[in-house]
Amino acid sequence: MVKTENTFLKPWCIAIIDEDLDDRIEIRRMLLNGSDRRIRFVEAGTAEAGIKIVLGMANPPDCIVLDYDLPEMEAPEVLAALTGIEGMPVCPVVVLTGSVSPQEGRRVLRAGAQDYIGKDCANPASLVRAIENASESWAMARELRLSKSSLQGLNDRETFRSRFGDAIRGLSDEHALKHVASRLLGLHLKVNRVTYGEVSEEGMIVVGSSYVNELPQMAGIYSVNDYGPLLLPKLMSGETLVVHDVREEGRVCPAGNSRPSHHTNFKKRSVGGSFRHPSKNATRMAS
Repeated sequence: MVKTENTFLKPWCIAIIDEDLDDRIEIRRMLLNGSDRRIRFVEAGTAEAGIKIVLGMANPPDCIVLDYDLPEMEAPEVLAALTGIEGMPVCPVVVLTGSVSPQEGRRVLRAGAQDYIGKDCANPASLVRAIENASESWAMARELRLSKSSLQGLNDRETFRSRFGDAIRGLSDEHALKHVASRLLGLHLKVNRVTYGEVSEEGMIVVGSSYVNELPQMAGIYSVNDYGPLLLPKLMSGETLVVHDVREEGRVCPAGNSRPSHHTNFKKRSVGGSFRHPSKNATRMAS
């Protein structure tokens, strides 16, 4: 009887991290025999190589099958290295252990693995089931974390709006208003400097006293074009401009531009990255 491919099952990419070549071959055999999915494998014989491969992939694998006892690391250490900014591994992980002791199981689960199984107990059905369960568990945990993060962000924004409104209520002096607003925004965003600048039609920006945290003030009058030829048009168009790293940002100094002073000017002002949000009224633009 010919085994037909189930076209309704999503193909898998499975990363196998195990020093023993025979074990890696056996894992491949079990997965291919236990699932109707098309499976692509990536493999590593050391923890360091496995970490490098997984973190270097544009799209993380659907699951990692990880040996508990690797020469230079144990599974909990590998899991720690694979933990992303969300506080969990970048993809589901099933750990294969030489034993199924509760102590080892608790360690890998606390470290972020979704499941573990003893090598002696593994068979095609149990390994495929462990990966499917791990994938579902990881997806649910990630969704829960994102929901909590989104809710926390919403709460933080509402708290900031409330504090901001209370702080500026009754302020009529323009300079006092800018000072209080800059300070509150700097503390909320956890940045080192918040400035308010008024941009003239000639492309000059007047910067007043700023909120700074361990950085020098940069009050003064500057030419916007000294900070990149595309900065003024972007601001004039009303576009918010986020620059993560001025050294690599093409909008600050496009490739082939003969004025490296753009980067130098940012460096003089201790600016490594910036967020600029323009606002306009009838007579002036501010950034």
